Amino acid sequence: MTDAFYLYFDRSSYDLLVLESSPIHTSLGVIRATASPDLTVEYVLHGDLNGTFSLNSTTGEIILMHT
Repeated sequence: MTDAFYLYFDRSSYDLLVLESSPIHTSLGVIRATASPDLTVEYVLHGDLNGTFSLNSTTGEIILMHT
């Protein structure tokens, strides 16, 4: 038995489309990862200085907050 840890995303990359006409609070997509039983996955968004998006740290859902 080994003490191996793993983290796998369900895709190698994510492409999300945001239309100019998208209403506020629109769900844009979900990022999903699977981890070994000893790990907890927490999603964090970096670089969104204007607060345009919200990322649910538990579910990975990305929400449009303003345009």
